[in-house]
Amino acid sequence: MFGRILIALNREAKHSASTTYNAICVYNEFGEYETLLMTESDLSRLRSRAAKNQEDSVRISAPGRVYLWVGRLLRLI
Repeated sequence: MFGRILIALNREAKHSASTTYNAICVYNEFGEYETLLMTESDLSRLRSRAAKNQEDSVRISAPGRVYLWVGRLLRLI
């Protein structure tokens, strides 16, 4: 799944809660869309894990990169 990480305000935040979250919409294994909310530290930890396990990263083919580039250029993606 390809998309954007959006900064979402934490409405009704508790006293010690973060004021913002990183929101990501994904298409899960059940064919449903769901929103994942992560703090900056969550996102940092996930990026670190991905860097350490590059063999498990999603690989995008050259035609796929062109498709995504054109889609972003035309604001379709």
